[in-house]
Amino acid sequence: MQYKGDEIMCEQCKSGTQCNEHCNCDTLDVTEILSLPELQKISREVEEETKMLDYDDIKKEMRGYELIFLSHPFADDPKINKLRVDFIAKEIREANPEALILSPLHSFSYFDTDDMRQAIMYECYQMIERADTCVFIQYDGFLSSGQSDEIIYAEEIGKDIEVEEINQLMLDKKLGIK
Repeated sequence: MQYKGDEIMCEQCKSGTQCNEHCNCDTLDVTEILSLPELQKISREVEEETKMLDYDDIKKEMRGYELIFLSHPFADDPKINKLRVDFIAKEIREANPEALILSPLHSFSYFDTDDMRQAIMYECYQMIERADTCVFIQYDGFLSSGQSDEIIYAEEIGKDIEVEEINQLMLDKKLGIK
């Protein structure tokens, strides 16, 4: 199809051949419609507006609270680590009263071993995807292997990441852990 002023012409009309009674000069197929300059302009405008939207902020605003993923070592000492993460989660909650904490350690603390690691890590990744912010607790400069996997995943999907360095001996002393 081609434009001639305000008229649309079919291939026969363009070549000067007389149109027959089955001519559809006034209709366009889908590809012709999508190539119309007016539609192309609107498409570019919508694309630009979409790029400016931050869907994570919109979801958080609609939800009315922030989701914080709290990564903490687990397998080396589940019972002691639960005491530590309880304390840290309460501190985070105090500082962020409009937040809900997604804590794998709390979710899976009934495990005494790391025998379902693959399933647990999958669920951790799901929590990371839902979270607005990911907080990683690092003791004395180290992350556990699970935390390393989690932080790599969070970086890959573009999550906001905070790494909190904590002196484990000082925390243990504060909590009465020997």
